[in-house]
Amino acid sequence: MKKLFLILFLIFANNTYAAKPNMWAKADVEVKINGLVCSICANGLMKSFKKHFLVREVGIDIQEGVLYIDFSETKGGVLYPLKNDKIIDMVKKTGYEVKSIKWLHNKKPNRYNKP
Repeated sequence: MKKLFLILFLIFANNTYAAKPNMWAKADVEVKINGLVCSICANGLMKSFKKHFLVREVGIDIQEGVLYIDFSETKGGVLYPLKNDKIIDMVKKTGYEVKSIKWLHNKKPNRYNKP
């Protein structure tokens, strides 16, 4: 019975934490993480970020090794994100290493990309 429960948990957890690209189009930060290979490993990482009061939602794409963070906004639309140092520190405390951090909410067109 315990084995069956464990197998069902692994299947459910794997589907829960695998973020879909369209699902995280609203994310503010994309953090690439070395060594993130399974949903059980991702559980501790997600819990760590969900505890922080500035984080609204967290998603993980295990296949790509990417953590998506959506920060809370005030009623006026002001975003209060975590700084890169704090993100790196939180990831290190869970036992992983940050490969890169990409901020997604600063999608301003570059002057060389004008049509």
